[in-house]
Amino acid sequence: MFALADISRRNLLALCAVSGLPSQSMLRGLALNASTVIIVHNHPSGDPKPSRADIDMTRRVKEACAAVGLTLHDHVVISRGGYVSFRTDGLL
Repeated sequence: MFALADISRRNLLALCAVSGLPSQSMLRGLALNASTVIIVHNHPSGDPKPSRADIDMTRRVKEACAAVGLTLHDHVVISRGGYVSFRTDGLL
């Protein structure tokens, strides 16, 4: 499950839960007429460190967002051990 925080072109923030592929977050952002999306997901293990798969997927989603005029502002991984912001950590 991925959560999507989208900031619409009207500067409204909506939070949406999107199950399945993270690319569905991008599609949901388009449906909401968003200009920017933030992907959030959890690591039940307790370690918020992004996996190689997380990093690769984020790169692909960022490229896909750019192709349709969306900005991927951040990808945040949360866990009981804290959180990691891809933007803050220079991964985005």
